[in-house]
Amino acid sequence: MNTQRILALVFVIVLSATTVFAVSYSATDNVTDNINITGGNSISGVFDLATLLPQNQYSSPFDIQNGSIVFNFSVPTTTSAESLSVTIDGITKSWSAPGSATYGNVQTGWGWYSYSYSCGWWSTCSSSYSYPIYSYQQTGYNYGGSGSLTFNFDATTNQTILNDLSTDGKVAYTATFFGGTTDFINAALTADVDTNPVPEPGTMALLGLGMAGLAVYGKRRKQNIEV
Repeated sequence: MNTQRILALVFVIVLSATTVFAVSYSATDNVTDNINITGGNSISGVFDLATLLPQNQYSSPFDIQNGSIVFNFSVPTTTSAESLSVTIDGITKSWSAPGSATYGNVQTGWGWYSYSYSCGWWSTCSSSYSYPIYSYQQTGYNYGGSGSLTFNFDATTNQTILNDLSTDGKVAYTATFFGGTTDFINAALTADVDTNPVPEPGTMALLGLGMAGLAVYGKRRKQNIEV
């Protein structure tokens, strides 16, 4: 076995003894939880995953496999339509508060009733009166309830989010609100991140043995040449 083959063998041993594993991390944004947002306004936030990653195990660009970002909110019971949209890296999702119509009798006008009656010998009298006219119809709409928006991302789904987060561990969003008021409860990011290649405990020992073998091989080969 020549020197090149031995070096290749040592390289394969070291490479095979190197471990890469994914760890799941969760990060919250920099926006205060449980805030009330009035329609027509928007808020912007940032998730910073990099601050959670141990520097001795991770370095940018980060090797992120997949993850998700979830936004939670609720709408108090109201008669106005409530909705919102969230945009991350050009990807927009929308949500509208669930609602149900209310019905009742609504006065739509007045009617008149006239009638005649006998009021004496050979005499006829007449009279009339008015009355309201009602129609059973929709009287309003009740909106309210809670909901969420989820952005899943990986190498094939919403890849722009994955690429943005992998660059420096940060990703920003903008939430826009319509209608009356909405309670923005919270937002959270979860991602599976591969660690930097970490040698297993026996890697250095294997490398040492390989180098020692090379030294012995070189010494014997030199002795054989001299003989």
